[in-house]
Amino acid sequence: MEINKRNVLRGITWSAADKWGTQLLSFLVILILARLLSPEAFGLVAMASAVISFFNMWVDQGLTKAIIQVDELTESHLNTAFWANMIFGVVFGSIGWLGAGAIASFYQESALQNVISWLSLGLVLTGLSQVQIAILRRELDFKSLAMRSVIAKVVAGVAGIAGALGGLGVYSLVLQLLIQQGVSALVLWIKSDWKPRFEFSGISFRELFSYSIKVTFGELIYFASSRMGDLIIAYFLGTKELGYFNIGYNVVQRLSSLIDGTLKQVTFSVFSRLQNDLPRLRKAIRQILEYLSFIVLPIFSGVAFLAPEIIQVLFGDKWLPSIPVFRLMALAVLIRILLRVNGQAIFALGRPDWILGINGAEAVLRLGLFTLAAQYNVVYIAAVHLGTTLVIVPIYVALTNKLIEEDRWSAYFQNFRNPVLGASLMLASLSALKFLLRSNSMDSILELAIAILTGGVSYLGLMFLLDPEFIRESGKFAVNVVHSEWIDFFSSK
Repeated sequence: MEINKRNVLRGITWSAADKWGTQLLSFLVILILARLLSPEAFGLVAMASAVISFFNMWVDQGLTKAIIQVDELTESHLNTAFWANMIFGVVFGSIGWLGAGAIASFYQESALQNVISWLSLGLVLTGLSQVQIAILRRELDFKSLAMRSVIAKVVAGVAGIAGALGGLGVYSLVLQLLIQQGVSALVLWIKSDWKPRFEFSGISFRELFSYSIKVTFGELIYFASSRMGDLIIAYFLGTKELGYFNIGYNVVQRLSSLIDGTLKQVTFSVFSRLQNDLPRLRKAIRQILEYLSFIVLPIFSGVAFLAPEIIQVLFGDKWLPSIPVFRLMALAVLIRILLRVNGQAIFALGRPDWILGINGAEAVLRLGLFTLAAQYNVVYIAAVHLGTTLVIVPIYVALTNKLIEEDRWSAYFQNFRNPVLGASLMLASLSALKFLLRSNSMDSILELAIAILTGGVSYLGLMFLLDPEFIRESGKFAVNVVHSEWIDFFSSK
């Protein structure tokens, strides 16, 4: 397939539509199901999903990314990857089904057995669809991928809500996940012209596996750093506390992913193009950090500040214990998004091994602290997320400065000066608003809407007073991103 600007722009557009559309649909479904189901139900599915996620890594083993990455892709590669995925899907699906009772006994949660057993069927569906996903991504056919995601989310969401209304309880969440995977696989098979043949080549498998094993190792580190926390919470605190944690964490992560997807596309491409021009690269990093902090600082600091109102309005009183988790995770994700710029710069400058080392060390530290914190409550777990995030900030900054030959640490942090000041004044205005409204019996939805409007207007007004030129430049940058001309935007500076 010819790779040109039109194809890339179309791919980015559909990829963004996929991410934003599916995230918004998922969020809407979560809002409805959270009203209908108990925290214990969400906790059970979160625990089972963590187990299934571990098995899922071994089903694909990074073969999807290997298909996208390999230079000379053959029919033998595709057939071999498909049957490898199917074999591993059946093997690990069987392990999940047969081992569900032992896992449930370990956690002393009898209801967990059936949930894991049924979700294990999804591992076969995963094996059935990974090669089709890889082919469509390789061909930049993000339109088909977006259609598959949206259709699957809509059908599964309707099924899950119908199940909850019909009294299925936790199994409405199980039904939702399985239907989503099934519909997704069906749409992929309809949209993809490629169909597998009965062929398996040891040579082709080794060629793909030499790359994919590195991907799997990275995913194992990610799993240890993120999903193991769910299993630790479930063991020490039970499914109800895990449900509270999962809602607080899930909502913030979905908000983060809307920004993260576009951020990865922009930063890695820009930094890779400028890797041999360090002065321009340093300037690009500084400008992206300025623009990014201008967006994320008010959003996530505002979300943390308004957490009680947001949780109560969106999810109801039964989810109020999620408020401190929601606040801490919002701050942790805020820092993670900004650090993503450093990470992409390190990747672009040819040191992915540094990122792997940082993630591995953080995973070990986080797991140890999780085990200690989980003996108290989920707020401590969220605090560990924030604490370990703060620990790696100077590491990322030091490594980035080393690669771009920047001696001044202040050069990094001065990028956030005006957004931090603007966000601080915004929070002050929200505090004053809360004080004025505290004696009124105003509808909670209206009160939240007024707070969001007040925060947004005050922040933009303050930022315009602090740096009107930056506001104008931010608008220009947004236009260039939309038109996929961000590389020229930075390179011409």
